[in-house]
Amino acid sequence: MQSGHKQTGFTIVELLIVIVVIAILAAITIVAYNGIQNRAKDSAVNTAASQAGKKLLAYAPTNTDRYPTEANFADATFRSTTLSLPADTTTATYDYYASDDQKSFCLSVTNTTTDPLTAYAMTQSGQVVQGRCVKNLLPNPSFTVDLTGWSQYQSTRNRISGGPQGDGSLSIQRTAAATDGMAAQNPGASSIRPNTTYTFSVWAWADAPRTLLSYTGIQENGTPWRMLAARVSQTVTTTPTRYSVTGTTPADTIANTRVTLRPPNVDAGISYFDGVMITEGATLYAYGDGESPNWSWTGVRYNSTSFGPALPN
Repeated sequence: MQSGHKQTGFTIVELLIVIVVIAILAAITIVAYNGIQNRAKDSAVNTAASQAGKKLLAYAPTNTDRYPTEANFADATFRSTTLSLPADTTTATYDYYASDDQKSFCLSVTNTTTDPLTAYAMTQSGQVVQGRCVKNLLPNPSFTVDLTGWSQYQSTRNRISGGPQGDGSLSIQRTAAATDGMAAQNPGASSIRPNTTYTFSVWAWADAPRTLLSYTGIQENGTPWRMLAARVSQTVTTTPTRYSVTGTTPADTIANTRVTLRPPNVDAGISYFDGVMITEGATLYAYGDGESPNWSWTGVRYNSTSFGPALPN
């Protein structure tokens, strides 16, 4: 008698099914692990910002109700000895700004290894919020009350009601089609430094669609004029749109810096601007000034620099 022998094993289809199931389980595990890891990093940064902020809040009552100056906080000895805060690490980078009267501050802790970055901040209100402390280097950036600080050249400038930021906007109309009209604001001699990267942004629109609406990031007034950061021409419509540009200033000494906003070079139509912002670094942040939530003015309301927590835009 011959006995039959049946060979057993997995078919190709069954093997493929097993491989697919294992791949799905592995993907789920990786996603879950990354989620847990990100939440742990988020929690660590939140806690670090809360602890550091509380130490600043505790500092003021024993120091004539004033918070440390930016120079104090930048001093490693002061920060470690007086505030008992560790030095910057890859997972805890500090940013700190204070008002001139030392009554307001913004302290943030940022984990720059995450993408997008993880940042939490605390201000004098004692509330921890998401965002990295940044400074808008431009005074009167949203024309909320008036046009203080904004000069004009070969153009007519006016403040109008409404706009994407605050309660006012700037309108510019060239005095003639052949003129090089502009409005300019001086951010201050100490605000713009050599060999430094800055990001400039502004909302712009016009009374009719136009080409070559030219807004200048940072310019040095001299003979000849030099572009310090960047100048960009854009096509604009009647809808307010935020435009931005990043550039690095020259390594040599700079002076007489100013920000200029130029109307179109094609006719004498009306152009509008609002929410101008200059921050140090290559990151474009959500717009902020001293009237934004958790933001403060460095000095005179509306007519000084301002600082507060902001997230990348």
